Amino acid sequence: MIPEGDDATFASTDAALVVGTVQGGEASSAWEGSRISASEYRLALIQALQQSNLFTEVASETGDEADYELATFLLSQQQPAGGFGMTVDLVVRYQLIDRRTGSDVFNDKVVSSYRAGVGDAFVGTKRLRKANEGAVRENIKQLLQQIDALSLGATRASSTEQ
Repeated sequence: MIPEGDDATFASTDAALVVGTVQGGEASSAWEGSRISASEYRLALIQALQQSNLFTEVASETGDEADYELATFLLSQQQPAGGFGMTVDLVVRYQLIDRRTGSDVFNDKVVSSYRAGVGDAFVGTKRLRKANEGAVRENIKQLLQQIDALSLGATRASSTEQ
């Protein structure tokens, strides 16, 4: 569920990040098919952030020395009941907090969508799982791009010089 290749690597900042709890999400049940749980999403998010090199350190615990904290809220996960092509829509709100000031550096919704067809998986439950994983991957990829655009290293360097 994590972005790979050129989509996952960015210029590093000199800042450390702690990933807070992920709120929302749903556990899967046998009759309902594949769903995204908060714990699975959090693991994918941590791995993607670690691989991205956006931060010098990405902690999954309290991280008292962390410069930033990321709060994540899974707001909506829309998926089809069945079909040959299954599209999953995912809405996640991310809040990146500067731990020194307590202010939001980033607070926005990221919307992603992913379609898995019969060519991706013949069995419907596997196709739905692939669509869910693709929606997560696309959502995290957009988040990484938006964090990269914040130029946190430049902001951090200028604030420490004062």
